[in-house]
Amino acid sequence: MARELGLSPKKFGSYANRDKQPWKLPLVEFIEFLYERQFGVKEPEHVQTMEEIAAAHVAKRAERKMKKMSGESGDDSSESSDSDENTDDASDASPENIETSAVDNESPEKDA
Repeated sequence: MARELGLSPKKFGSYANRDKQPWKLPLVEFIEFLYERQFGVKEPEHVQTMEEIAAAHVAKRAERKMKKMSGESGDDSSESSDSDENTDDASDASPENIETSAVDNESPEKDA
């Protein structure tokens, strides 16, 4: 539950500092209180162990790597054409607009 709340395990000592701050809840009750306030339920529907989370992470990375390896052979041409289109739009408009705006800003009234 603490992982879902984003609590850092390194900071648990400060969360559970009941010796110096007796008004604090015990750590387990504090985490339950925060979880209920955040999600509106007492406990999660599916509790995962660290091993399950690590295995899912490794499987996801392997799947992403396989997708990347299989996608490199045929999808490179579409990615490069998209980047070429973006650079062409920017380079076509800027030099001409700069020259015309500089000419427009010069006024003959300054000479008089």
